[in-house]
Amino acid sequence: MTDDTANARLAELESRIAAMSEERQAELRPVLEETRQRHDLIRQCSDAARSALADWRIAMKYRIFDLEARLREAG
Repeated sequence: MTDDTANARLAELESRIAAMSEERQAELRPVLEETRQRHDLIRQCSDAARSALADWRIAMKYRIFDLEARLREAG
C-alpha cells in the first residue's frame, strides 16, 4: 500500500467517524490517531531499512573492488 492510498483510507475513515454520534467519535478518534502514528512509524522504519541496505550494498561493492585489486597486485 502506498502512502497516498493509506492517507486516502485514513481520510475516509475520519470522515466516516465524523458522521457518527459524539460518543462513538470519542471512542474511535484515539484509535484513528494511533493508526496514523503507527503508519508513520512503519514508514520511518522502512525508510531507515532501505537506507541501511543501500549503505550495505555500497560497502560490499567497495570490498569486492578492494579484494579484486589486492588479487591483481598479488598475482
